Amino acid sequence: MRPVVAVAGRHRVSFDGSIVFTGPSPVFDLGLAGDLDISLFSAWFPALPPGDGPLQITSRVTGPLDDPQLQFAARTPGVTVPDISVPAST
Repeated sequence: MRPVVAVAGRHRVSFDGSIVFTGPSPVFDLGLAGDLDISLFSAWFPALPPGDGPLQITSRVTGPLDDPQLQFAARTPGVTVPDISVPAST
């Protein structure tokens, strides 16, 4: 898969990777990276309280199709939701 990037305002999400279906053990290596605002999550998941703050995410799924391995990381300089303030963390 060629790298694909979607940008909307200050939000960015990119995908890259490969899937191999030939051979005795099909495998894949798919990645996602993005810069989003926490406020988007309450629009996508209305049950969540509204929040604010930037979030940088990266993830990668690799390995055979029958035993995938997931790596995920999220970074933020700080996130705020009602009654909760989370300082910068990894």
